[in-house]
Amino acid sequence: MQALVSHAKRDWGWLSLCSAVIADLPPKDHLREAKRMFDFVKERVRFAKDPRGVETLQHPRLTLQRGAGDCDDISTLLAALQETIGLKTRFITIKASPANPSEYSHVFCSVDIPGSGSYTEDASIQDAEFGWEAPVNFGRQAWDSSQERDE
Repeated sequence: MQALVSHAKRDWGWLSLCSAVIADLPPKDHLREAKRMFDFVKERVRFAKDPRGVETLQHPRLTLQRGAGDCDDISTLLAALQETIGLKTRFITIKASPANPSEYSHVFCSVDIPGSGSYTEDASIQDAEFGWEAPVNFGRQAWDSSQERDE
């Protein structure tokens, strides 16, 4: 997931897409930019399971083109969008399944907004709003969504 985010951030076409999504917003309105990216994903991508018995991970551009992906695809897409506009993101993995309480079964993003704090983003849940977080039943782990270090 980290490699896909890092790869997308270096693509000029991807950078152009991200710039176009937030073009009408005031400069440095980071909270509105983050919300716009979240809404952009929610409006264009629906949750779809991986093929039965196969774990797949697709490039953010493919998730957007297909208009579908599972939680790791959607989280990778959202992190790539947010990181491309200069916001730091993390992947949050949780153990949410009572049937498999020791297994990390869901992933979503958090985004750091300068001057505002950190907000969770779970665009794979149909009714989730910006800032909503899935309940953590059995465990939670956060990790950087990009391979690059802050300067």
